[in-house]
Amino acid sequence: MISLLPSLLSFFFFLMIRRPPRSTLSSSSAASDVYKRQVMHGVSIGGALASGAAVSRPGVNCTVDQTFTSAQIMAGNSAQLVSPLLPSWVASSVTARCFPTEVADVRWPGMLTDGYNNLQKAAQIKGYYFVLWARSDHMMPASFAEKLIEAQFEAVVERCQVAENVAGMSDKELKVAMTKLGITHRSSSTLNPAASRAKMEKAVLNAAQNAKLATYTKHFSASMQGDHGSFFGEDPRTSKVYYNYLKNIGCLEVKPPLDMRGKSGRFVPYKSARHQTVLK
Repeated sequence: MISLLPSLLSFFFFLMIRRPPRSTLSSSSAASDVYKRQVMHGVSIGGALASGAAVSRPGVNCTVDQTFTSAQIMAGNSAQLVSPLLPSWVASSVTARCFPTEVADVRWPGMLTDGYNNLQKAAQIKGYYFVLWARSDHMMPASFAEKLIEAQFEAVVERCQVAENVAGMSDKELKVAMTKLGITHRSSSTLNPAASRAKMEKAVLNAAQNAKLATYTKHFSASMQGDHGSFFGEDPRTSKVYYNYLKNIGCLEVKPPLDMRGKSGRFVPYKSARHQTVLK
């Protein structure tokens, strides 16, 4: 029974979702702006739920934390942890039957099951996407995180290399694409809106041609100490990286600038009376 514990724990999930206020249930542009400041943060299998929410709400931001690529791949990896003698294809086959794909559910009109395929979801998410993983995690190894961030990167580059796709983006989508591709946007008072838009589109097209996976990974992923179930807040470096990421995408506002390490050397944004951290 003890040998099965890691496999069983892989199905435990914890999903952190910051709910929008009631006023955002309207279809106004202001409500849309609020939704785009939400971050769906899913841990372990909760990453599939967070990814699904971000796909169904285009523009919503998503963080997957120690998450798998698909249910089948996770089952095969877990089988090897239980016993090297257990063929991974057996666990993958059983999982495929338990989580079938392309199945409709009357409770979710227009949506089909995908076997918890997070790679597919990563490529579909239009908002910001961040990947966290634990360096000693054998259940959800670093290879899972690498494939997830690569799927998002390839989708961004593929979309932004086509002029028609870039021209069809809204102004907000274009600015998100610029941030993902590492472009600093500075509004110019000397350009009219049309000229400024054209300049932004050209910058996105050029950046997509020269984008590097290593650079993208550096800005939109982070590893933490520990094994599966570790908390990023216990790792000062990871806390700082993730904190700065949330601040840069407009989901956190801190006045004045915060000492990330504090006296204890840990991530302590809510314990100082001199600072105020606000979720936007």
